[in-house]
Amino acid sequence: MIGYATIGISDMARAQAFYDPLIALLGGHRLHVDERFTFYGAAPQAMLAICTPYDGAAPSSGNGAMIALKAPSHADVDRAHAK
Repeated sequence: MIGYATIGISDMARAQAFYDPLIALLGGHRLHVDERFTFYGAAPQAMLAICTPYDGAAPSSGNGAMIALKAPSHADVDRAHAK
């Protein structure tokens, strides 16, 4: 059910230097990297992502943090959204 969780960060290179070896110890690796995100995991299991907040403000407990829920189909997403 959990697709991924994100942790807000302000320095991507420093965060990657911390999370790369940590995630490797847990059996994961980088799955996707772009200028704002680095996703870690061991697909198809849930992932952890580090990201700079979209609004450009400093990361905080409510800025840069996100939980993504997986759904079996787009119709299920629509039903959950309607609920």
